[in-house]
Amino acid sequence: MPFSNYVATLFLSANLLAAEPSAEQIRFCESLAADGLSQPAPASRTLRLDGLSIEVDIPENFRAMRTYGNAVSILAPEEYDHMQCINEIQLRGDPVFVEIALRQDEPTSEALIRSQSGDRIGPQFLGEAVIDGQPAFIYADIGGMTDGLVVRINYPDREASLVMWTPLEEGNKVPMEETLRRMLASIRFL
Repeated sequence: MPFSNYVATLFLSANLLAAEPSAEQIRFCESLAADGLSQPAPASRTLRLDGLSIEVDIPENFRAMRTYGNAVSILAPEEYDHMQCINEIQLRGDPVFVEIALRQDEPTSEALIRSQSGDRIGPQFLGEAVIDGQPAFIYADIGGMTDGLVVRINYPDREASLVMWTPLEEGNKVPMEETLRRMLASIRFL
């Protein structure tokens, strides 16, 4: 077989393997979280996230999913199944009901967050705390694709911060506020 025919055959095979998911497959994936999500279990389990250099307790029934790089989303079981299904049919998607997302970012300070605070959009500084002996800054991020409550905790041993984000609903209600509080109280840097 000439080389050009070989390349054409490989290209055709790759296109057949990367076929678009059917509407039925997409509907099935969407149905996995359509009936709502489980409430966080009162019991917790410890999750070790080496990529983020932390251990954190999450509700026993929730699952962790790496989303990009070392970023991790903490999801209700139905949303986890939905995202696994979406990934299996190779459809790009983000969690619809992200409970709490964690990632690493540049270090921050109260002064920096306050300087970026705007009247109505952008970071809105809410306060500071100490988590596992490290300074933490809490603010609402308003006006982006999805408004969220953000907690940034500076790492003890590097020029970086751990960022935890959870969505805000109308009236700045945090649907997973109790779960976020439980997680924040349990964070341990490795």
